[in-house]
Amino acid sequence: LGLQLAIEGSRASLRKAIDKFELARGPLQSLNIPAGEGVVLCALGIFHSLLEENQKAIEKLDQSLPFFQKAGEKRGEGASLLQLGLLHSKLGEMEKGLDYLKRALLLFHEVGEPQGEATALGLIGTLYVFLGKREEMVDYYNKVLEVSRTSAPSESAAAALPELGPIYKLMGLNLM
Repeated sequence: LGLQLAIEGSRASLRKAIDKFELARGPLQSLNIPAGEGVVLCALGIFHSLLEENQKAIEKLDQSLPFFQKAGEKRGEGASLLQLGLLHSKLGEMEKGLDYLKRALLLFHEVGEPQGEATALGLIGTLYVFLGKREEMVDYYNKVLEVSRTSAPSESAAAALPELGPIYKLMGLNLM
């Protein structure tokens, strides 16, 4: 029910989803299910982010990390780190955002999660654009393409292509 409310996307439904997910934490704590608690905290962070409550979102996402680490759930940890990278970038803390995204990238690579890896690579590349580092951006977008070639094609790779063409042109490079 909480997830259905979140999918609705209205502020009121997101608030209700937050209430439902907060209620779910109690049983997970009493049953000592760290991965479950990490998932709930990560979801709460995303919901707060959607409501533009960035500090609450960061707080929940930070809280999720030790639960994922305790459970050995690297995909969940990577998802939380990815969200933290997005949030810090959104708040203008680009270097901090890059740090979180690079940590997420390492975890996704370690567990063989190509979609997460491609997403992290693409986001890192995009942050380099905002930092005025075009060559680094091209490098990371090229890595998105490499990951997509060695695994199932991803939307992240498709998203990288339109960004990459104009940058290559500006740098005097040929895309083919």
